[in-house]
Amino acid sequence: MSNQLSAKIQLGDVVFDTVQRQLIHGETVTLLEPKVYDLLCYLVAHSQRFVSLAELHQQVWAGRIVTDTAVRRTISKLRAALGDTDSENPRYLKTQMKLGYQLLLEPVSLPFAAPLQKMSDDSELKSTTQTTQLPESLSKGWANPVMVRYSLLILALIVSLLAATWWLTSKTAHPVASGYEVLLEMPGAKSVLSVSQSGEWLTFTGMLDNDNELNIYLLNTQTGAMQRIPAPAAAVPFSEFVQNDKQLLYGSAGEQHAFYLQPLPDLSLPARQIDTSEFALIGYPVALGDNEILFSASRNLTESLTYYRYNILTEQWTPFSYNHRAGQGDMKARVSADGQKLALMRVNFSSDVLTQILIFDVSSAELLKDISFPQYFFNLEWLSDNQLVLTSPNFGRFLYQLDIETEQLDKVDTSTAFAELRRSKHGDWFGIYAPNVQAPRFNLTRLDWQGSNQRIFSLPERPLSMTFSQQQNHYWLVERDEEQFNLFLYNGADGNKTKLFSHPERFRVLDQHPEHALLLLRIQNRLALLNTETGEYQYISSSQQDVFDGHFQQADNAVNFTEQVSGKWQVSRFDLQQQRQTILLRGYRYLAAWQQQYVAVDQQGQFWLLAADYSAVQKLPLQLGEDISHMRVFLQQDNVIAINYTTELTWQLSQLDLVTRELKQTELPVRPVRSAWEISIKDGELLYANWTQVSSPIVRFHGPPLKTDE
Repeated sequence: MSNQLSAKIQLGDVVFDTVQRQLIHGETVTLLEPKVYDLLCYLVAHSQRFVSLAELHQQVWAGRIVTDTAVRRTISKLRAALGDTDSENPRYLKTQMKLGYQLLLEPVSLPFAAPLQKMSDDSELKSTTQTTQLPESLSKGWANPVMVRYSLLILALIVSLLAATWWLTSKTAHPVASGYEVLLEMPGAKSVLSVSQSGEWLTFTGMLDNDNELNIYLLNTQTGAMQRIPAPAAAVPFSEFVQNDKQLLYGSAGEQHAFYLQPLPDLSLPARQIDTSEFALIGYPVALGDNEILFSASRNLTESLTYYRYNILTEQWTPFSYNHRAGQGDMKARVSADGQKLALMRVNFSSDVLTQILIFDVSSAELLKDISFPQYFFNLEWLSDNQLVLTSPNFGRFLYQLDIETEQLDKVDTSTAFAELRRSKHGDWFGIYAPNVQAPRFNLTRLDWQGSNQRIFSLPERPLSMTFSQQQNHYWLVERDEEQFNLFLYNGADGNKTKLFSHPERFRVLDQHPEHALLLLRIQNRLALLNTETGEYQYISSSQQDVFDGHFQQADNAVNFTEQVSGKWQVSRFDLQQQRQTILLRGYRYLAAWQQQYVAVDQQGQFWLLAADYSAVQKLPLQLGEDISHMRVFLQQDNVIAINYTTELTWQLSQLDLVTRELKQTELPVRPVRSAWEISIKDGELLYANWTQVSSPIVRFHGPPLKTDE
């Protein structure tokens, strides 16, 4: 809702930070609840007039059914956040009978200065802002950016299937409340577990026996018989039992999405396809009552994902949840055992509030609860009528237990790491172990791969990543021990390694300076410079910045990096000499100097050649598509090399000769690589991590996985 507002707005003594969704009053910082934030944004945008209660219902609550009392309660929360609690003498917000509400103070836009932090506390980095005007054809995506789109649908699934948990430990582990038995222990990753109402049938998506293809499987929990469902050959399969277990909904998300209703239990009967043509994206189905299904979907690529209700009998679609903020997605919805309430996750990739747990009344679609958390969750299920059990995307040996009434979240240690938990309507509980994998091997091959690897590195410790260094036959190696993450310079000739750096948080090596003893690291979501001679490091971005990638720009004595601000991409620069940041290009994902010009990639995946002033010179013959959430780009001499994860679950390598404009594209033989960060390229060679999947068993519990008060 703040797309057209400045990053920082002065309201009297208070600064409204629309990027971080907070109010700053002196040294006091107040993080705004999502709906309070939306309300203030709307009042600021319409500060010249009164805004009626009916208008707030329509615009801020987007027509969602809420009471006037709920709206007034949100207004009271806004007053409290502003410190405007004297109803007789309001300072910020006035109320006029029959007219509504209006800000008393004129909002003043402030220049944005990105906060920076160094290691030492006695000095601060300087920050300036420089905005480059782009041609309309290049900048129009900035006002209405394409959201995280397809990756929002598949991110959780891919993480589940390919994530490693072999290094996780728990010093205070306890068993779950009830015992369990293993139903299926076949090797391979498994996810997207669905349970029939009776508990007799399960479906799951998996890569069994280390197959490279995702398939949906139907498992009889009584006999152990398993069948593969002939799902369409699109991207990521989902499945859900509907119509009181009479039919199985299955299908796939992506640009060529397709969903089918398959009669049960005879899979030989013809399936009926659901018409989903009005949606650009769709996925995460959940059965609702006897004849309805909820889908997370968006009608165009600029909308956030919200839930729509589909009637199986009438084949009609109606909205269920609403959200007008970009860069978010409603997903993982679950219906309570009594069928009266629905819980879902609203995931946000550009805010301190990373996840909202929303509770709805099923019959009226009224929002009952909105609980915010500064962390992500992977999976949720109803533990009781007023409690949820949630799993972590880190797949640790613990579960979260959320009391909806008190909003208290408890972390409960367990002896086993679970990725998903599911409950049947009759109270049967099932789960999937978090994927357990061995330490990776690192394969070295050439970009023009001929079918075999040049070399395989199998390291004895617990390695996480390995990348090329500029020194011949030496590599930057990141390992983890029980307490921290460690960086080594690994000698590929004799196997010796030299420890250079340790940090309690996970980090990645992004780039090495061509002349100085400097490495560019990404520690969590922050950039840092590491002096490899002294071991000292310095942050060059703040914890509030959502930084994706970066590289040294030798010609400018700087670091160019890509960050996301309120769901929008931009390229910024950190000047190594002046120690300050500058915004270079909005609406772009990559920028690097080449022969007095620049190679750039816009947020639609189109490569460009730009002049020294960043004006467009020529569109290059390379387009990766709009889903470039996993893209990495390497500029080596006169060649630009891009890797990107496709909707077919493969890694595509693109090589463009900037002189001849010759383009070569091929599929990389790097399955099951989990992310672009595990691929390193140098001088025509490719180094990648090869994770060997071991197991993720499916289990049946003898009761609820956690104790409840009910």
